Amino acid sequence: MSWFADNLLALAHQFFPSLCLNCREALHDPLAICCIGCQANWGITDLHKFTENSFTRRFWGRTPLVQGAAMFHFLKEGTTQKIIHALQIIYWP
Repeated sequence: MSWFADNLLALAHQFFPSLCLNCREALHDPLAICCIGCQANWGITDLHKFTENSFTRRFWGRTPLVQGAAMFHFLKEGTTQKIIHALQIIYWP
C-alpha cells in the first residue's frame, strides 16, 4: 500500500476500530475478524488427518464418500457459532 493509503486506514481505525466478532474487543489488525484469545477457543478438530472419522461415519450407507472432515466443533452458544452468525450478517444481510 502507499503511504497515503496506510495513513488513511490508520486514521479510519482510530474513529471506527475493528472489533472481534465474538467478544467485541478492539483488534490491533484492522483486517482481522477475531482476536487471538477467541481463536484459541475455536475448537479445531484435526479430522483431516484420519480417513475414517466421526464426520465420515455420518454418511456411511448414504453416499460413496472417500474422505471428509469438519474444521471446527460446533457448540451451541460457542465461539464458532457466534463467528458464523456474525459473518452471515456481514456478508448476507
